[in-house]
Amino acid sequence: MSAKPIIRASDVSFSYREKPALAGINIDVLPGDYLGVIGPNGGGKTTLLKLVLGLVRPASGSVELFGRPAAGFREWSRIGYVPQKATSVESRFPFTVEEVVAFGRVDRVGMLRRFKAADREAVTRALAEVNMLPQRGALLSELSGGQQQRVFIAKGLVSDPDILILDEPTVGVDIESQDEFYHLLSRLNREQGITLVVVSHDIDVIANEVKSVACLNQTLICHGTPLEFIKGDYMEKLYGRGRKFILHGH
Repeated sequence: MSAKPIIRASDVSFSYREKPALAGINIDVLPGDYLGVIGPNGGGKTTLLKLVLGLVRPASGSVELFGRPAAGFREWSRIGYVPQKATSVESRFPFTVEEVVAFGRVDRVGMLRRFKAADREAVTRALAEVNMLPQRGALLSELSGGQQQRVFIAKGLVSDPDILILDEPTVGVDIESQDEFYHLLSRLNREQGITLVVVSHDIDVIANEVKSVACLNQTLICHGTPLEFIKGDYMEKLYGRGRKFILHGH
């Protein structure tokens, strides 16, 4: 018996007023997958995430999470989320690393309830998972871009989610930190069994790291393995003529 999808988008379309953003999207994300979502600016990548996270509703079609309609879904602690440019927002405030990660526990604990020992232990585990435990008392603003991204992954992990969704997670992060970052994601997927969805412009890295690729340019251009994406010659449909792609092996 095949596993039920964590995310299922069925014939999903969405428009911003009169402007189409997505049309007829069909995609499943299965447990254990590591999906890279790529496409041009304005291609609908972030809109798809908004639909999955229940921030907007489709004009037609349906989105299901764990077999239930996204519109009525309430178990948000099962989904970890690292938004685009997260570090540029929260690093402006005098939060410690530990406090930032603890915010990710609110969906499980409740807004006005006190943390218990189990919650504090979850924060410790999440920080240890991303190798940031020694910095737990440091201010977020004192950390490098790569360290900040690790903190936000810990924030996404602290609710013990089944799936972690990351929107352009390496923007503003140096190359060396990006390599460490993707190594961490691969380890979480491989060793912890966490399902990953990563939106990225970095096609080369995505093609080397993920298990499957979804290519969006308002419609779903392809959904398959990275090798199928490369062999299928989809770059022109995604980015127009003249764009070439070379897959670099690690």
